[in-house]
Amino acid sequence: TGGEVLLHVPRSMLDKSIPFDVQTAGSAIHIASGMMQLNSERQQWTLDCGGFLESEIHVEKAKTPPGTMRRASTTTRARIVERLERLFDVKDGAAKVVMPADLGLAMRNAGVLNAKSSKRQSTKFESRLAPEDLDEVVIELKRISQKTMAKGKPRKSVSLQPVISWSSFVECMQMENLPTFTSGHAALHLFIVQ
Repeated sequence: TGGEVLLHVPRSMLDKSIPFDVQTAGSAIHIASGMMQLNSERQQWTLDCGGFLESEIHVEKAKTPPGTMRRASTTTRARIVERLERLFDVKDGAAKVVMPADLGLAMRNAGVLNAKSSKRQSTKFESRLAPEDLDEVVIELKRISQKTMAKGKPRKSVSLQPVISWSSFVECMQMENLPTFTSGHAALHLFIVQ
């Protein structure tokens, strides 16, 4: 649905292209590579496994010295939850479940929001997933949630119904290494959704 990368670039590189290589988190699965031009219009590259990568890089003067965190992790987690609640139009998190159609709509909404927010330095990842891919993503998220969140508890069997509770969905979206819990196209799909 989108991602954000903060780069500290020396002043001498401001009018040059930056090479990039994208891999799934925690593995060596190559997804894409290319050259990005700073302060250029939105650029697009085809992913090796299908879909595409869109990017837009804007330069702004750094507010923090290189090597330091821009925000506290709790602030980042709160921003993720806030963004997810806005994308999924959540009124009551305790009663909310996420189904493939909800996920597809949220991904489209994220694309619209990303297009509107072009003033910050970031890279945007967007892709359209087929309905059967969205089903697979929701089932994988439920499996990952039960595997990671239920440590020490008796194992429940994973239902093949593509529906996941809102709280489990949010916890999965906040995992830094989410795609590493699966492999192949499922890992790529989780990377795209996250």
